[in-house]
Amino acid sequence: MLHYWAAFETIDQADSVSGLYECLTLDIKKQQLHWMTYPDGHSQRAVRQEGAVSNPGSVELSGVPISESYVIDQRRRYLYTLHRANGVHRINLDDGDTTELTGPLEGRRFKGMTIDEEGERLFWTQASLTKIAWFDLRKIQGPFTLINFESTDMRLGLGSILFVPSGWLVWLNLMEDEVCIARAEVDAETRLCVSTSVDG
Repeated sequence: MLHYWAAFETIDQADSVSGLYECLTLDIKKQQLHWMTYPDGHSQRAVRQEGAVSNPGSVELSGVPISESYVIDQRRRYLYTLHRANGVHRINLDDGDTTELTGPLEGRRFKGMTIDEEGERLFWTQASLTKIAWFDLRKIQGPFTLINFESTDMRLGLGSILFVPSGWLVWLNLMEDEVCIARAEVDAETRLCVSTSVDG
């Protein structure tokens, strides 16, 4: 699943900056990319088989909150958005209906978001309160701490994250250039970290 993309560039000598937030995801059913730019907000485009990008031929989502990360529930046709000040929102991809699931979130620097579609759980990383958090989509409760890294060498280094259907979470430790893995369970121990460097 496509999930992360970031590029920022200064457009003048003032403080005005435009670019892409670290979120990019794909609606597999409709073959549409969704991403977030600053200051324009949410965008979407259909991708034809040959890979060219064209204008979408379906519902153009509006009112999508500014987000630091996205993930799509492909089964239930929802786009979930994550932002410290805006919290977690759920947007129906077929009719654009938006539901606020949480208020503002504690911490900052939210770097990755993924979903367990079968278990109906969201997971995300944040680099301050350094942890992997989770949210119960069945009960609409959370967020809760899944794994706390505040006292580890992963502090401030958590990056993008991916849920593996067999029950594992895989994430980047940006401080050490590592890919790490643990069970998607409360207080699970990190099982393995592998260097991503060319020499590693």
